[in-house]
Amino acid sequence: MIGYAHAGMTAEGDNSVLMQKLGSTLESKLTNGKPLFQIWMGEEFNTIQSAAKAFGERMCFEQTLDIITLDLGPRTILETLLRLWGLTLVETYLSWYLTRQLMTPQTGLLVPKRVREVVASVGEYSLALCGMGVDERLLFAPIAGDLGGWEEYNRSNNHGELLEKSQLDTVGFNPHNAFGRSKL
Repeated sequence: MIGYAHAGMTAEGDNSVLMQKLGSTLESKLTNGKPLFQIWMGEEFNTIQSAAKAFGERMCFEQTLDIITLDLGPRTILETLLRLWGLTLVETYLSWYLTRQLMTPQTGLLVPKRVREVVASVGEYSLALCGMGVDERLLFAPIAGDLGGWEEYNRSNNHGELLEKSQLDTVGFNPHNAFGRSKL
């Protein structure tokens, strides 16, 4: 069963391995006299970013799973969406799992098919999802826009708040075609 594979395979494993690797690497390089900034930004940036991303993904997954187990709301759709997100993460990192032999090639072949099946099952909830009234500005990140989108978004201090589409249009920000479009 692939169901919640991402949570079971990576929640403890990835975070622990990445943090141990990062800690030991930083320690050995610092004892060799290299400045922390050079190590952090020049040599270990990808590892640090991967550790942060894995931690964030784990926290989001666990928090959503906690909400589902409370059984206070639309459990079925939340389970389906969490399964979809977990499977897309597994699909995204599939080569990582396969090259480390954490997943058999036979199971790896099932992942894309299972993702498509769950995507198809989300369709039956599409009207309910649209009815939740999620602000479409939440469905894209400024960094995903055309060149300069991130700079435009941060030109003034918006205190992390979303800008109105009209504000983005007037400063020349256009979401990239592959991002920033509601899929609902």
